[in-house]
Amino acid sequence: MDTDLVKYAIVIGCAVALFVFARLASGKDEVHRFPQSLQPESNGLEDSPSVPLTGSDIPFPFDLRELESVYGSDYVSPNVVNYYFDEIDLATGPPDPSSFMDNFHIILRYPEQGRVDFPSDYLIATPSGLDKKLQDNPEKHLLLLKTIVVSRYDLQNILRAVMLDVAGPNEPDDEEPLKLPGE
Repeated sequence: MDTDLVKYAIVIGCAVALFVFARLASGKDEVHRFPQSLQPESNGLEDSPSVPLTGSDIPFPFDLRELESVYGSDYVSPNVVNYYFDEIDLATGPPDPSSFMDNFHIILRYPEQGRVDFPSDYLIATPSGLDKKLQDNPEKHLLLLKTIVVSRYDLQNILRAVMLDVAGPNEPDDEEPLKLPGE
């Protein structure tokens, strides 16, 4: 039994000695730098603009209860989880607010459906943005689905139109179309 203890002590001693030797040999405290010519070039991310804001980063631009007060108890509003454009920054808008066209994405959650998220996509454009796209299209036509045309970039107006489309009354009145508040 004593010989077993001696063997264990020798093995542990060798392991500690090996660890100390490896630690000293690795030069862990030394800093090795590549010559400037061998250093990788910058990937440009340091100078790139920040990621555009999404709807979850900013306050919703209007109170959804306004639509309920205008359209009555038939108006059913889902919870807005997030929304964003492909190219346009929500806070700054497009370079030319009166001429743009971009895909808009909104993620909704209907309370009666639980925690299931429902994405919905729209094309948001101004007439001049559509015209520019039409002129740039070699086939000289556009096939558009789920499109909202606005006179200029106004996030509040865009979201009102989207919310009227995704929520709206449970049973729309066929005789009178829905109007935005203030119309």
